[in-house]
Amino acid sequence: MVAQASTAKVTIYGRTLVNLLGTDGNCEDKSKWTFIGNSASDDTTTFVYGSRSIKLVPTSNHNIMKRQVALTIGKYYLLMAQANQSPTATGYKIVQRNSDIADGTVDASQNMTIDGTWRTGYIKFSPTVSNPYIGLYRGGSDSVDKTAFVDGFRLYEVDAATYAKIDVDPEYSGDKLADKFPYVDSAKHVQGATVRKAGKNLLSAYVDSLTTSGSQSVPYVLDTFGTGSNKFNLNAAPSQQYSISFTAEGSDALFSIYSVNASGAQESPALYLSPGAGTKNGTFTTRSTTVALVVYLQSNTSAAVRFSNWQLELGSVATSFKPHNADYIYLQTNLASKPDGSVRDLAYEREGIWYKEKLWVTGVVLDGSAAWSNHAAPLYAGSKRVYLNNTGQNWVASGASEDKSRVTRFDGVIIPNIDPGIVTDAQVISGGGPFNLYMSVSNALTGFGDSYVPSNADWKAYFYGWKMNNGTFGTPYDGTGTKTWTVWNATSNTGAVTTAPTSMAAGWTPYTIDYVLAQSIEEVILGGEGVISLASGGNQVELLEGVVLREKVVPTTGGSTADYHINAVGVPSASDNPLKYRNSKILKVFKNGVDDTANWSFVVTLAYGSQRVYQSKTIFDASAEYTVTYTVLDKHTYTANAIEAKVEYQSTAKSIQGVIVQQAADNTTQIEILVRSMAEMYKRVKALGG
Repeated sequence: MVAQASTAKVTIYGRTLVNLLGTDGNCEDKSKWTFIGNSASDDTTTFVYGSRSIKLVPTSNHNIMKRQVALTIGKYYLLMAQANQSPTATGYKIVQRNSDIADGTVDASQNMTIDGTWRTGYIKFSPTVSNPYIGLYRGGSDSVDKTAFVDGFRLYEVDAATYAKIDVDPEYSGDKLADKFPYVDSAKHVQGATVRKAGKNLLSAYVDSLTTSGSQSVPYVLDTFGTGSNKFNLNAAPSQQYSISFTAEGSDALFSIYSVNASGAQESPALYLSPGAGTKNGTFTTRSTTVALVVYLQSNTSAAVRFSNWQLELGSVATSFKPHNADYIYLQTNLASKPDGSVRDLAYEREGIWYKEKLWVTGVVLDGSAAWSNHAAPLYAGSKRVYLNNTGQNWVASGASEDKSRVTRFDGVIIPNIDPGIVTDAQVISGGGPFNLYMSVSNALTGFGDSYVPSNADWKAYFYGWKMNNGTFGTPYDGTGTKTWTVWNATSNTGAVTTAPTSMAAGWTPYTIDYVLAQSIEEVILGGEGVISLASGGNQVELLEGVVLREKVVPTTGGSTADYHINAVGVPSASDNPLKYRNSKILKVFKNGVDDTANWSFVVTLAYGSQRVYQSKTIFDASAEYTVTYTVLDKHTYTANAIEAKVEYQSTAKSIQGVIVQQAADNTTQIEILVRSMAEMYKRVKALGG
């Protein structure tokens, strides 16, 4: 509890999640896995991530989904997956075995929960071989429905301390463990970190998700009919008392609140208020497993109802209504770390300016423009070695298993930090000298034959996305025939060339590297705004991620619509103008840098993601510049989850008087917005020759 109102000093720490399965755990393509005793298919109806899951229909008594992975003997790993299984089926186990998985004999396993919803299973293990198998196993002869859907496979390296806590410490068990280690594609860093203090009223002026029958044209007023669920989604504290109040018009106005656990499953109602009109209020306490709340506002029948002046607050007493007044800090930067959480970036504020202590350089493109050189080492069966000189790079040595460098392949596969002379597809940054980056690459990817010594130009062509053959498609070049290059994903020699390409192949995603700097750098975070104040007593402060700050947009309209739209997809006669990423929520709309959100209406239809906003042509200013701040829906493709921040505050009478602090926070935020607005206006004037 905060004894006296105070501004808060916030430090946010970096985190990187490295899914050693790359993007294959997204279960978008069943060909990345091996199946025994299963009819496996890519399913587009039931999934968690992307647009597919893998559907398993057993065809025998032993049902297996598996793959082999390259790991380091003696290190510690956490394997997790999500499955949706029939409540009547004999369930799958998530398993690991040092040798091939052929039956129920495994080295580590855990039964996965069967309840007809998506549930997360996990195991921890430390392999005694370098190429163990992981996957799912089911053994049973029951004749009932055994269909399962699988998604979100992730394999993370963890440190010894975390490994020891798994299934021992309640904070590292069950849903709470799943919340700490969500699914991500390949390697993701914390991006778009946000700290938010919601103020007294935890519910915003606009409902997060509207049904087609719901509408909002003014803040804190919702009109709806039918039984569709308009709702708020918000983070919540476990075992915390909350109070709700609102005004309802119409005898069928129905209000309920559900708790959500870390796996995303809604639990029984935390609060249910019988339908009716008038001023309503109630109090409830969240479960020990609660991480979020869903607040539903709907009609109990087809009759029209209205909700207004909703307020959710901490404590056992529903007080008089006050508008939502959130303090926030938005940082448009990424914050990385080693997989074990050490050697990490951090962000902090000093004298009103946000800084980043940068230890990692991330996402550096490794394409054919780099000075690749063939490594004149002994020939290895099945692979070749290549190196990149350290010239112009500020990286440090990252010997085998030091995890100070991380390379992501064109297809999202993480290339392990292992001696490239030992295994195929590995990388190190050498120590004790020039700190060159050495990599081994499979001949199956390059098209080089075992006895062929590739030239530097051959390597550059590969890193531009081209694959070699000997003139016969699919046959590696081993010194005979005609050197021929096809694009990386070709199925024939159609479009092939016979001189080494020097430009990027269509559709190719270059390799990238993340690496630790030889010395940390302090840099100003240009995309940072906001400040947090803490009131005396209880405060709900949230650490979030995945916020895109002030993305420039061009609202569109058309002859058959009376409005201008942002993030529209399929609006009649209006051109599509989707945001860069699918959104889960539009937080703010700015007009020439000034908050204009109150003049836009929110809907959930015909949107790229969850929300679209529109404004009447009668008030739209076509000469203005519009930007949008929003949260990303598909966080697994964008960011790791932020899990650590430090919030410090004044606790003595020497601190600033509480009556001033909230005003200071609000004013600081508005001043920063005004400064940004003036800067944007200056840029436009300069662009016009002023």
